[in-house]
Amino acid sequence: MASEKAKIAKDEASHPTFKSGDYPAAIGHYTSAILADAKDPTFALNRAAAYLKLGKNEDAERDCTAVLKLSPNNVKALFRRGQARTGLGSLDGAHFVRASELEPSNQSVKQELTEVDRLVQRQKQKRSSADTSRPATTSAPATRRRRVPIVIVEDNSSALHHQDTKITTQEDEKQLEDIRDNEFLQLLSSRPISSSPRSDGPSSSIKEEQSTTAAPPARTTSTKVQTFKDAKQSRDTAKPSRVGGGIFRSSGNHTIITRNEEILRPAPVITSPPATVDGTVHKAPMTLFNFTKMWESNMKDEDRWNLFSGIPPLSLPKMFQASLEPALLSSMLQHFERVIDQQIAVPSDMPITESHTPERPVVAATADDEGQLLGSFKTRLSSAGLYQPASGDTPASHDDSTLLRFLRARRYDVDNAQKQFSDAEAWRRQHNVDELFRTFETNEMELSRRFYPRWTGRRDKAGLPVYVYRLASLDASLRKELESVPPERRYQRIVVLHEAMTQFVLPLCSYLSAPTSISSVTTIIDLEHVSLSAMWSLRNHLQVASTMATANYPETLNSIAIVNSPSFFPTIWNWIKSWFDEGTRNKIHILGKDPGPTLRLLIDDKDIPQSYGGQLPWKFEDDPDLDDTIRAVIGEMPKGPAVFVDGVLKSVSGHRHENISIN
Repeated sequence: MASEKAKIAKDEASHPTFKSGDYPAAIGHYTSAILADAKDPTFALNRAAAYLKLGKNEDAERDCTAVLKLSPNNVKALFRRGQARTGLGSLDGAHFVRASELEPSNQSVKQELTEVDRLVQRQKQKRSSADTSRPATTSAPATRRRRVPIVIVEDNSSALHHQDTKITTQEDEKQLEDIRDNEFLQLLSSRPISSSPRSDGPSSSIKEEQSTTAAPPARTTSTKVQTFKDAKQSRDTAKPSRVGGGIFRSSGNHTIITRNEEILRPAPVITSPPATVDGTVHKAPMTLFNFTKMWESNMKDEDRWNLFSGIPPLSLPKMFQASLEPALLSSMLQHFERVIDQQIAVPSDMPITESHTPERPVVAATADDEGQLLGSFKTRLSSAGLYQPASGDTPASHDDSTLLRFLRARRYDVDNAQKQFSDAEAWRRQHNVDELFRTFETNEMELSRRFYPRWTGRRDKAGLPVYVYRLASLDASLRKELESVPPERRYQRIVVLHEAMTQFVLPLCSYLSAPTSISSVTTIIDLEHVSLSAMWSLRNHLQVASTMATANYPETLNSIAIVNSPSFFPTIWNWIKSWFDEGTRNKIHILGKDPGPTLRLLIDDKDIPQSYGGQLPWKFEDDPDLDDTIRAVIGEMPKGPAVFVDGVLKSVSGHRHENISIN
């Protein structure tokens, strides 16, 4: 079954990007649809229409050919393939003829046939006019060549200047005599030409005198030559071969070619590429053409990995844009699978951050300063109508923990914190978050927990709740189930689970850790047995959740420990780290295949799941395993939406509220 994106791309006439003239974006949508369902000819046919709009006739012809393999009598495919071939200069018109036979009443096909006939007649006229205008060729008489002597004529001043210049050496006279005997050249003038510019000053006379007295270099041997071939060989042996050209690259790795086109070894750097201020040399950016050519040149897997990993991740979207073909993408994904199996990539314990040990974030303000800033923040929000302080039996509209999260997220900048808080409140009103959480169906909420981080029912040494997210549990069947849910409903599920965390789990842990307020969680992300294709298919799912939480539930992540990371994770991390702000990136730590020793610095051994080196018999598919302290407060873990306020657990289901008082 075609995916949701494939269904949206079903008809180019109704696709907004195609109708608005944004053909490159439309091509991207159709390509995604083809990847989702390659057997539906509609998507390739629509992409061919977009290619034709851009003048990419070869690509359009290829897509139409693919459609005709699936549906040989597809009139649109025949029609558009004929248009593409006409654009490429082929005027056979066979595709239009076949389309006309299938649909005799199709006026567009008839118009194209008429246009092809007109172009064929015009081409014939051009050929006939060219043949008649071409003059008859007659054999021209052989050109008689003769040697014309060239005499250098000088004025009186030049003659006076050179009248004392003579060839005085015996070697020069001998060479001139040899030239006369060989009858290759006849001496017409023996005036020496100085290589330095003339001047009327005394220094010029000195230089000229030195140049005339110096012995000239030897030209040829005294052996007489009989043929032109012998003369050329004599000249080549008497002087070194001159450089005739070469291939000059920006990297400085030049290839010099001699005059006789013999390729020499790569020459050393002649001119260094421009360097930056710190001395590093700029590397020429990789183009999609060069990448594809190198990728398809039967490279080894290791060479392909080095080629791909050498490209900065942020430059990949710019390089591929909307031109990444399905065949190349499929080849890349298959290569990544082999890389994982063969362990070609960098080791999994490669440090991503400076420290492998998670540390508590350093608070940027003291307790007194934080209290003063919180008071100032409340005043500002109250003046703006965003906060209602407590009055009598009426509690405040927001607790202090929530307000402090926004202050800490903005580094205690009250103005920026107010801006983010105002945006978050507008977002809550837009999505009617309070009503959504209050009325969310219990069974759907419990099913939704399988796709997102789950609370283990335990806390770390600082009293923070411990969450676990095991991506391998989202197997193909669960991912298919997730994709079957409309995007808007998936988004609402994420919102409800975050509300459960901030309205139930965090207040409960704060109550147990009083007077310390708990406003964030410790999360373990397990990447064991996760393939690259699985992570790629979950990228949108993860990015939506991260973006929503960062904007509207700030500072709820204290630290993230990534365990059992595969060998390709450093490359994946370079792709996805831009999803998070700098503060969140600094909280993420890679713990490798043996996370137990490091996790025990944060969490008691009895509260660490056994699969990560602890004693807790809990798996990701299980409900929270509440510790004795929590169980004494709330009993069993409530199902569905629930809130914890002032020592009271309120289980909410539709319009029914059940209060459970603590003994």
